[in-house]
Amino acid sequence: MKVDDKTEIAELMKCFSETEIDNPKFPKLSRRAKFLKESEGGMMVMCDVMEEYMAEERKKFLTLIGSMIKNNDSDKIEQLQDPEFLQEMLHKYGLE
Repeated sequence: MKVDDKTEIAELMKCFSETEIDNPKFPKLSRRAKFLKESEGGMMVMCDVMEEYMAEERKKFLTLIGSMIKNNDSDKIEQLQDPEFLQEMLHKYGLE
């Protein structure tokens, strides 16, 4: 849901949905976004963030599989390819 009530907060939130941010009202955000998207250092930061995210998700997935095996749900592991079933199992085992 997009809300544009002409407030400064609405204008700031709009920045987060744009691919390019160059808003003089928010110079720090504009500079940081440009750094992250266009510089080698920014790309390295983003790669580090993604690697950390993937490691967390991998750990959660392996924990889920271990829990499924312990609870005799191993016959359902193949079904984890279905995003809805995956969410159901993550919820069942408290790994959301």
